[in-house]
Amino acid sequence: MLTSAGHSLSVYFKSDSSLSRSGFNATYMIAKCGGNMSATFTPQYFTSPNYPSLYTNNADCVWTIKPSIPAFLVELIVMELRTESCCDYVEVHDSSRMLGRLKGNARNRVFMSQSGELKIRFHSDQSVAFAGFRAPSLVYTCGTNHTATTTPTPLTSPHYPDNYPNNLECEWNLVARGSFQVELNVVELLLSAANYVDIFDGVMKLARLKGNITARSYISTSGGLRVVFHSDGSVTMRGFNATFVQGEIIIIKLKPTSCQTNLVATTETQYFSSTNYPDNYPNNEDCSWTITTDPSQQIELNIIEMEIEQCCDHLEVFDGDSLVAELAGSATNQQFTSSSGVLLIRFTDGTEVRGFNATIYEVTPQPI
Repeated sequence: MLTSAGHSLSVYFKSDSSLSRSGFNATYMIAKCGGNMSATFTPQYFTSPNYPSLYTNNADCVWTIKPSIPAFLVELIVMELRTESCCDYVEVHDSSRMLGRLKGNARNRVFMSQSGELKIRFHSDQSVAFAGFRAPSLVYTCGTNHTATTTPTPLTSPHYPDNYPNNLECEWNLVARGSFQVELNVVELLLSAANYVDIFDGVMKLARLKGNITARSYISTSGGLRVVFHSDGSVTMRGFNATFVQGEIIIIKLKPTSCQTNLVATTETQYFSSTNYPDNYPNNEDCSWTITTDPSQQIELNIIEMEIEQCCDHLEVFDGDSLVAELAGSATNQQFTSSSGVLLIRFTDGTEVRGFNATIYEVTPQPI
């Protein structure tokens, strides 16, 4: 089968003065564009009619691309596009939602489905024609379920360390076997202003991460963590790189003589706790921990678990000289960030209960 490179096709037949035969029989029709495709892990390329030569006028082509594996999604990469800037275009649709319209000149634009399939429409009018477009499609997963093991497992945003695509809503569920817990270590995170990563311990949100962050750790209080990544239709960046591992919380039990002490926050996560944790603390304690770091940095405090008497025991958090929280009763994963390089934690009690454990680490202030 032959397809013209332009708007016409000429067929020439020549015979000489020698023998003759029955000749040929042929059909012709308008070349079809569009169709149904199945995305796999191997890129499946498709193009506008005649690419890289000029596309035909008055084309209206629609491709429907479905994943070859149920529950997977479709990724489309428009590697190169050149059309008439006023009137010819490529539209990318996810179900009933348009993800983008490209016209003029574009390169390496990435689109990802949210419903399982993509529809691509190419339209040209009756005037000027250009080279058109070339694009591969393939399947991908944006979020899934993982079981943590004792070996750290990588977890990254799509395309990391290259920029993540627009319009993502990815969710990873990280679970541990038996009575173990999950520890998530965010190695690097670089997101544009409107994009974020949410981290949940059950139904409780532990953190919303935005901007530029390094070296953060989060530990489940039960059997798992949930990580949700959102990107909008604006600027994209590198995304995030993290690992997760199965383990038990390492508790540094502070001796009674350490009830009044100074701690220095670094970029490594450090644990501290009430006396005897996870066993009951003694009666009538009045403990304080002064946590410092470089004056140009900040301190992030995460109260992983707290169980103290509601009526009479108190855990106070001071940012410098200012009281920012007074906690009592039960709580998990309460986070506080200093405005400078000093935090003070004070714990007073009257009766014996379980107490608390917490982590501290140094963070770099984010520009406002």
